[in-house]
Amino acid sequence: MPLLKRLKKNLLVRLIVPLLLLWTLSGILFFSLIDNSIVNFLDTTIENNLHWLSRDVLFICTKHLDQLTHAQTKHTPEQLQLNQAQALEELAVYFREHNIKGIIAQHMAEGYEPLHATNHPHPNFSIPDSAYKTKNLYNFSLNNTKYYTLTFLFSPWKWRITLINDSTQFTTLNIRVHRIAIAASVILCLTALLMILLAERFIRHPIQNVIASIRKGEKPHYTGVEEIEYLSTAICEMMSTLEDQGRTLEAKVADRTRDLAAKAEELERANSRLTELDTMKSVFLSSVSHELRTPLTSILGFAKISDKTFNKHFGPLYKHDPELAKRARVITDNLAIIHQEGERLRRLINDVLDLNRIESGRLIWKPSLFSVRDAILESVEVAQNIFTDKPVELKYTVADRLPYLYVDRDRFMQVMHNLIENAAKFTPQGEVEVIAHESAPGVVRVQVKDTGTGIAPEELSRVFNLFHQSLYGGDITAGKPTGSGLGLSICKQIIEHYGGVIWAESTVGNGSIFTFELQTAGRSQDVLNKT
Repeated sequence: MPLLKRLKKNLLVRLIVPLLLLWTLSGILFFSLIDNSIVNFLDTTIENNLHWLSRDVLFICTKHLDQLTHAQTKHTPEQLQLNQAQALEELAVYFREHNIKGIIAQHMAEGYEPLHATNHPHPNFSIPDSAYKTKNLYNFSLNNTKYYTLTFLFSPWKWRITLINDSTQFTTLNIRVHRIAIAASVILCLTALLMILLAERFIRHPIQNVIASIRKGEKPHYTGVEEIEYLSTAICEMMSTLEDQGRTLEAKVADRTRDLAAKAEELERANSRLTELDTMKSVFLSSVSHELRTPLTSILGFAKISDKTFNKHFGPLYKHDPELAKRARVITDNLAIIHQEGERLRRLINDVLDLNRIESGRLIWKPSLFSVRDAILESVEVAQNIFTDKPVELKYTVADRLPYLYVDRDRFMQVMHNLIENAAKFTPQGEVEVIAHESAPGVVRVQVKDTGTGIAPEELSRVFNLFHQSLYGGDITAGKPTGSGLGLSICKQIIEHYGGVIWAESTVGNGSIFTFELQTAGRSQDVLNKT
């Protein structure tokens, strides 16, 4: 067993066995190719030979037929038989001269009957019936001999002529080729064994010595075969180079490790500082928003009370005085502006608080099952007052049967309000249309389409960024940003929280389309379970 394991590990044994198998398979394949080549060669040669012979036979028959045809007088049956006998005699001589056998039969009432002047192979020779039914070369075996036949007709005399040839003349050639192939295979196998033994003596042993030196940690020094000596010298130089590079690499690794440790410490301090600043920002926004809410509520309340009180107590006084009525309108308009701007400031504060809660994870989501169609129609109805004083028509195209959603309905309404308000802000005239349908099974798509100023291509990829403000829309001539830059960012945060997607499409001067998709009730619950 140890010897067997040793032989399995031996390189030369691993080479010898596959090579011997390879040579054996090559010999078998070679013999097969030789046999096939010889068979194809025989078939081609004999077929060509038989075709040439058939032309000569037809020529002989035609020659005797022409003798009767060119006779001055009309030939008798006796003359025809004599002419055919002369043709058969000439064909028999021709067959013997060309070492070919042939069977000539004449068609009678009972079938074809052989004529006497034929060169028949031997008495027991029998040709298969299928050989007479083909006009091509036909071959068959009889008594360990392969025969080739070619059958054709000579119609004027109703003769069926069959030429026969065998492969005995090629047997010696076939045997010689086989012997040459066997000798070549044996020579190749012996040459392979000799090469392996020489490799064992002059290559394997020196390489083993070199490997043994390397395993001991020593530089190999070999003299003998020139190539292995070069290999030994190259290995020594390589080992010296590796030692130098190893020392250099260790020094560089130590330097890089110190640099990385310093960078990691610096990044950790920066991350801690950023986290602290983010916390301070959240606390500041929350505190400022809450602090602004109290006086803002008072301002809105007193503005509303002042407007009611003024109209109640001073309304009767300026009804009949045009000058006083003009001044009263200025006061009421100013109070309306205070109320309108106060409401805008309150929405801004609410957006800041919502965004702060979403980013910090403190926003309480309240998902519920509701009808998408009802929610969209309600949001359109609520938004009608935005378009009261503008030459813009608010339209909607909502599919009758839409699946239900399982999300926070208030946040869904907030998304719809922000998108419609954004469309109104950037549409001086024309129309804003809300479209909703089921884009795929289990997916609801909502679009807010406007005919406004559009969004520049360089801004389109940033419209959902925090605090991004577009230069288009509103007062275009002023070239000032409009809006707080929070509404679309909040929409994106809400939609993506429920596993949806939102995107914008726009061309400057042709309006914009804001689209978002949400999973229907069953899929929304799956998303919420994962989050």
